[in-house]
Amino acid sequence: MKHCNNPSCPFALTHRRASEYRDEVETCLDCGEPLVPGDAPLLTDPRGPIGLGLWVRLLATVALPGVVALLHLIPLPGYDEILDHFGVDGSPRLSLVPLGVMPFLSASVLVELAAVIVPRWRKLRTSGLQGRRHLVGASLVVTLALTAVQCWYIQTWLADVAYSAGMNAPLTYLPLWAIASAGTFLVVGLALWADRVTLTHGLALILLLEVGYAIGDVVQVAQTNPTTVVQILVLATGIVGLIVLTCWVLTRRPTARPVIGRPGVSLRLPACGDAPFASTSFVLILVVWIEMPYFDPGFLNFAWLVGVPAGTTSVAVSALVVVAFAVLWAWLFNRLGPLRRMLSRASGLAADAPEVRRAAKHLLLGGIWRSATFLLGILAIASIVNDITYLPQVILIVAATALVLDIRDEWRARREHGGLVAVWSLSRLYAVDVALEGLQAVDVPTHVRGVHLRSLMQFFGPYLPLVVLVPTRQEKIARGALEGLVDAP
Repeated sequence: MKHCNNPSCPFALTHRRASEYRDEVETCLDCGEPLVPGDAPLLTDPRGPIGLGLWVRLLATVALPGVVALLHLIPLPGYDEILDHFGVDGSPRLSLVPLGVMPFLSASVLVELAAVIVPRWRKLRTSGLQGRRHLVGASLVVTLALTAVQCWYIQTWLADVAYSAGMNAPLTYLPLWAIASAGTFLVVGLALWADRVTLTHGLALILLLEVGYAIGDVVQVAQTNPTTVVQILVLATGIVGLIVLTCWVLTRRPTARPVIGRPGVSLRLPACGDAPFASTSFVLILVVWIEMPYFDPGFLNFAWLVGVPAGTTSVAVSALVVVAFAVLWAWLFNRLGPLRRMLSRASGLAADAPEVRRAAKHLLLGGIWRSATFLLGILAIASIVNDITYLPQVILIVAATALVLDIRDEWRARREHGGLVAVWSLSRLYAVDVALEGLQAVDVPTHVRGVHLRSLMQFFGPYLPLVVLVPTRQEKIARGALEGLVDAP
């Protein structure tokens, strides 16, 4: 046995121990220094740089939402006096970043949808980090267009407010667009840069601000409305139940092992994401809005789904619609054709083999019933705690739980394997286990960033890509193993 005696060796700095080699190896593969006989000694500093690096990343993870929150506190120039005079409550949306990151999130979904439709763009979704960079660039261009449209509406509204207050609007359209666009690009740029220094996606941490605002809304409701001890206990029990339910569904997933004898591919749950809730809210409120004569308006009062106080509510009908949309979205996100192709690559069997066909159906059906159970559980908890909170706030608690799980997993991966580098970007959740298994076959430790939160968003979360992270010294091996394995269209 030989080891590297260089204290500045990248392996030693990362893993807090010297690298060891077989006797026939002469030089260290990490630093090129000659090897010396004997077992590797322990480093004198038991913490090593890895401890400091992890804590710095954790500090950056916590600090990023705070920095963005401070930007939201800087008011839009000239409008505080108008809004106060008119009696309009100024909110963080009237700051120097009035649009936040929402234009970029919307633009990312639109670009991802275009990449699915346009054949020439389709390859960008599955060609790794380089393809993802092109899609991000296109999303930034679309973001600029969306901010132009949104600022026109904001300027129109602010001009009406100023006119009602007997004042002139301090900003015309172009200066407002310039400020809002600059604020959005500043926050998005900060989030993209933070991907390098935090323990998860920077945009995911910025979305966490919405959880803080939701908690503030709940506290405000509890303070303004008479709230009993029983209601508070019910709310606390509901939150704990949500966390437990979310941890259960995000850590359990159907695999293809019972059919083809090996894991191969598994579906990350919920297979339909949280899209059924938005779909249900839109459809049912649309039914009420158009006032269909053969529906009872009291029976179809589903406004509580989006936070509007409601009287009589039919949870049973909303549950049926949620389940129907769960089946639809799960099928759209996990179509049998791509599933069979991915199973074929993972198992070595033909895509039209009977075992592969059965495995694909087994995965999809297992994902549907588990996902439907999860969504019904959320719906039940939301209906119970409806006196204090409402469904969007409940979903934010679910998203915050997923985010915490992602941060925990990356902390563990970096503590165990040291410095990690991004080598690939996945567009499909069922490709995650294919990548993990392929890299495990060549002895490359792997962590995929943001799996849990992306599972809740599925196709509608392209701004949170599934980034494959591996140790720096094994970057080339990992790239070679992934090429041709997970880039199937």
